[in-house]
Amino acid sequence: MLKFSECMRAHGVTGFPDPTSTRPASFSGYSMVVRRGGAYLAVPNTISHASPVYKQAAAACNFGPVFS
Repeated sequence: MLKFSECMRAHGVTGFPDPTSTRPASFSGYSMVVRRGGAYLAVPNTISHASPVYKQAAAACNFGPVFS
């Protein structure tokens, strides 16, 4: 998941978070929270999934339906 976060940032999604070992205390403020392999990736609402940059980065980094 860390490589995925790095890939998203490398493809222009500024502020894309790194995964953490703990889940957020609240899901408020996040558009998506993904748990995989004991890591949590909490994407803040400030990152638009509809933006062209996000869509292109998600495609390049293979951030597909499995994470939706």
